[in-house]
Amino acid sequence: PVIDPKFELDIQIPTPNCAGLPTDPAKVGGNYQPGIYTSGFSDKTVVLAPGLYCIDADVKSGDITGYGVTLYFRNGASLKLTGNETLNATAPSAAHPPVGNSMMGLLMYYDTGDFEMAGNGEANLVGTIYAPAGEVKLGGNSDLKGTFTTEIIADHVKIHGNPGTGIQYDASQFFQRPPTLDLMR
Repeated sequence: PVIDPKFELDIQIPTPNCAGLPTDPAKVGGNYQPGIYTSGFSDKTVVLAPGLYCIDADVKSGDITGYGVTLYFRNGASLKLTGNETLNATAPSAAHPPVGNSMMGLLMYYDTGDFEMAGNGEANLVGTIYAPAGEVKLGGNSDLKGTFTTEIIADHVKIHGNPGTGIQYDASQFFQRPPTLDLMR
């Protein structure tokens, strides 16, 4: 592909605020809790409690489920699911209100990392995926299933192979910049 060196992403979403979150918090009832994860997730099956997850290492495998979550991949961390994994996640919404520093409508935020889903996996995602300096790759064969009710904002989006994934657009499910009012004297 030809990349325009003068291109700048016009949409900017504020960086999630990880201040005050615990580092590598203990699980409660088998569920991961909001916090800063220095080594990603270690279990094959990951269940996330609602809230903000600041992730500093690549997540490369596992079945991940979380409702009312914002996943912030920092320091170049990426999410790469390339086998038979399942990813079911929704951003905070009216049905799953924001907890702590999680952000309404924002499902994934990548500072410079990438999101890749390929192979025979399944993903059901709701919310904005934001990777202004990264790549979002969806592909594989027709067995990559699921529904993305998402808005994908990335430096590069690549859909390859024959994925059986549907992408739906429902603005009410996505990150909305809060209205602002500028006052001048």
